[in-house]
Amino acid sequence: MLCLLHAYIGSNPDKFLEELLKLQEEATLDQKLSRLGRKRTTMRAGQFDLKCFRCGAFVCMSDSVKKIKDVHHVVVDEPLKERVICSDKDTRDFKDDDVQLCGKISCKECGGNLGVSCIYKSLEFRVLKIENCLVVHVKGRQTTCKQWMKVPFVVEALGTEDFKKIIKNRGENGQM
Repeated sequence: MLCLLHAYIGSNPDKFLEELLKLQEEATLDQKLSRLGRKRTTMRAGQFDLKCFRCGAFVCMSDSVKKIKDVHHVVVDEPLKERVICSDKDTRDFKDDDVQLCGKISCKECGGNLGVSCIYKSLEFRVLKIENCLVVHVKGRQTTCKQWMKVPFVVEALGTEDFKKIIKNRGENGQM
């Protein structure tokens, strides 16, 4: 099979290049259309509530979720500590230079797992596990997502202004 392909390429190099370029252009166009379709379904962040998957208790608004290192989705909403229970957890299985896991968070109403606690830049954050949350639109429509990249809103990166607000709200020690 491979010999036939080499023979075809050798006998028709111009036609092969033309077909290859056509396939590459089609693939690029498909990727652009896919990205455009995803952007169209993405809405403003403040339009969604995140609720416990098990009991439906309110966890936070979608605009209070920020990304650390494009991987960890943390809640910067200070009253969250009143809606979740934090427990210590052995964190030897997780290795990252910047983020250190320090516990588990659960729903205060039903005890359902919502994610973990972590320390980043000497501040404690709650990291949500999106598959354990209901995503509820302000108009009442609700959905579930297995991955953060599938949520219907944009999650901004944790920035300098967010750090300033957190330090102001928590005081100098930065603990929740």
